[in-house]
Amino acid sequence: NVTRIDGNLVDPLPGPVPVVETPPDRTVVFACQAAIGKPPPDVDWYIGNTKISATGRYIIQPDGSLMIRNARQSDAVDYRCEARNIVGTDQSFVSLKVEEPDQMWQMIPGPCSHTCGGLGSQIIAPKCIRESDGAEVDDTLCQGQDKPLARREPCGRRRCPARWVTDTYGACSATCDGTQERDVWRQQEQADGRIVRVPDSVCDIDDLRLEPISTRTCGVECEEYAWTVELYGECSAQCGEGVQTREVFCVRMVGTSSVRVPNRECENRGLSMPATSRPCDPANLCRYEVSEWSDCSTSCDLGIQTRTVVCRKITDTGTVAVPLQECENDPDLTKPITQRPCFSRCPCEFPRWEVGSYSPCPVSCEGGDEAKQTRSVDCKCSIGGNPPQVADDKDCAQLIKPRDTRPCGQERCPCIDHYWLSGPYGECSLSCGTIGQRKRTVDCICFRNGERETTNILRCHQGSRPAETEVCYPPPCPCSLVRWAAGNYSECSKTCNGEQTRPVYCVCDDNGETVDDDVCIAATAAARPPAQRRCNDECPCIKHRYRISSWSYCSVTCGAGIQTRKAGCLCSRENVYEETTDRATCESEIGSPFPISERPCYTPCPCQDLSYRPGEWSPCIPNECDGYRNRTLSCYCDGVIIDMRHCDAKYIRRPHERIRCRHCPFIWQPGPWSECDANCRRRRTVYCKNSETGEKVPKSYCHAHSTMAKPDRSEHCTYTGDKRKITWEVTAWSDCSKPCLIAGRQGTKRRSVTCVDRCNRVKADGCNPRSRPRHLMRCNNFPCDNTQCKDVKGWNCTFVRKNNMCNEPEWNYRCCASCAVSLYGDD
Repeated sequence: NVTRIDGNLVDPLPGPVPVVETPPDRTVVFACQAAIGKPPPDVDWYIGNTKISATGRYIIQPDGSLMIRNARQSDAVDYRCEARNIVGTDQSFVSLKVEEPDQMWQMIPGPCSHTCGGLGSQIIAPKCIRESDGAEVDDTLCQGQDKPLARREPCGRRRCPARWVTDTYGACSATCDGTQERDVWRQQEQADGRIVRVPDSVCDIDDLRLEPISTRTCGVECEEYAWTVELYGECSAQCGEGVQTREVFCVRMVGTSSVRVPNRECENRGLSMPATSRPCDPANLCRYEVSEWSDCSTSCDLGIQTRTVVCRKITDTGTVAVPLQECENDPDLTKPITQRPCFSRCPCEFPRWEVGSYSPCPVSCEGGDEAKQTRSVDCKCSIGGNPPQVADDKDCAQLIKPRDTRPCGQERCPCIDHYWLSGPYGECSLSCGTIGQRKRTVDCICFRNGERETTNILRCHQGSRPAETEVCYPPPCPCSLVRWAAGNYSECSKTCNGEQTRPVYCVCDDNGETVDDDVCIAATAAARPPAQRRCNDECPCIKHRYRISSWSYCSVTCGAGIQTRKAGCLCSRENVYEETTDRATCESEIGSPFPISERPCYTPCPCQDLSYRPGEWSPCIPNECDGYRNRTLSCYCDGVIIDMRHCDAKYIRRPHERIRCRHCPFIWQPGPWSECDANCRRRRTVYCKNSETGEKVPKSYCHAHSTMAKPDRSEHCTYTGDKRKITWEVTAWSDCSKPCLIAGRQGTKRRSVTCVDRCNRVKADGCNPRSRPRHLMRCNNFPCDNTQCKDVKGWNCTFVRKNNMCNEPEWNYRCCASCAVSLYGDD
């Protein structure tokens, strides 16, 4: 720490370099301890010898302090503050330590777009991971670290399981209760991406689904009317002939559902109503009995359920089974159905958890256990080859379910409305004597969530801080004679540059008791004995460095003078710098000579007549074919020679000090231009000659001594010969844009048409526009041969077209029709 008072420098106080610790991504402010002085100094901050620019995360504040926003590991270095004013320069040091972050970027692979078939890819993306438990956290917690770039890598490089593939259904066979048919086959995607058709007998352990149905119902459900009969009731007679009755009513059937309607609906349609009664003999009654429905014949998709139907005869002792023929012969009995369609949900394929975004936090701070953010977590999978859709959570039970809530707003709320609160004064520091002191507590108070609490005193305004102490006047002491007493010194605290201490107290001679030190200070003129002293002072001094102040002003205001500065050598004794007079050791340790403390200086003097005065020219000094003459210049001030810097500083035009006295006579001589040739160029000869004698000399003379640039020997020109050579130039026709009529449109082919002269230069207006050849022409105006261009069955041509694979010959051949629409769409 350096203290400046009234423009005078005070040596740095001994002490180690302070170290500031901070968590990552926090804002740190360093106060420049060297920035206190008069006049106020200018402050710069350095890392090593590199000056810090006040841009980005570094901000130098008006009071000279350095603010570092979002502290990172790279900021954990030593910082140096340098303050300068007209008195001199001083500096202070501080070191920053940034704690290791608990979060870091990790590359996490995403799901594979295709788990097989060689066409899959997955994105390896950076995620912010908490190292303590491996959980993914918000990306903002990893700010300040270098974020890796996401990359895409291939995956699924294996053969896919064989699977069933279905074609689209054909037209419905009827407008109601009709049927539709489609083709069903098995195909397999190879490791290299090829899709091949395989026999139906190929069974893959990954695909246990049954063969999809190839026929389904279609059209609207037909509406029919029919009579429905209930079973006959019991015979009216227990023996002999009796009568059995039953209920008969009309129903309207739509599909598999039926609704009871008035009987006239069936009668109006000419349907004969079945009998509602019959004679009976208790000994000759039969009826149908059915079993429970069986399980569905398939575990996935459409299947069939069955049940058994038996005929039983009613006897006096119960019922007995008889052949079905017995019941079928009875026209009043309707045989129940033995089978019906059923449907079972297909298994879930490629299950995964899909999460949404977290909802906003309901509070901004101190939310407690109730403050949480929520998000949706859904299980999604593919069922029956369809796109992924939401499924039951049990389908993703084998996967770890991401959490759907997280705590938020746990930070403490800010403390506001700071003010000073002082307590009552305590007792006087002296029980007797002349002048004592009493203290009280002064706290900085703020409000957090409506409650008052004590905070750091730096939060309150320091200028209005109440005093913590005041003078008090205790009663006189009863002791008539007091004196100082001291105990023995303790052992030295260190083997090098240590300290010894001893107790010092004030004793009353009247009773031998110890009283407050203020009593001895007030009652005796003797000085208080020292309570500590240094010991083992001879510590080795290491880490030498020079301490240099700024240069003073020049000793004279005009002319030559002297500048001075203070220079000294500092060395570290147990991390505390002190000044040493051993210059030889200092120069040896640092490796450079001791800094000078004096240097000459010069200040221009005012002058009435200031001018240059040249001397005589020297004889011509030859230099090969050239030559020069020199002369000296002097600066005169009112007729007196002074330093040349005075004239130079006044920006007076300075006379030449060297002139040329000989010139080399060598120059380049170009010849006349030739006529413009058929290649639109003309040429000439260029040689070197002596301008004085006119004779031709080697070219090396001009290269070495001539200041003239060598002229060009050729240049472009306008050909004035046969004008008919300016004509239209065409390129070959391009391929037709379509092989045939696609969507009722024919293709086009193009070529480039340019007007050029015989030198192949483009002429904008040299050709006759009426004779310009065509650059666009229609082509392939004939229908496509659908028997030749069609998709090969068994190939997923829709996938090929959507993924822009038609440019490959194999795919283009097998998916000709689909690729024709993709490649030759509307112009």
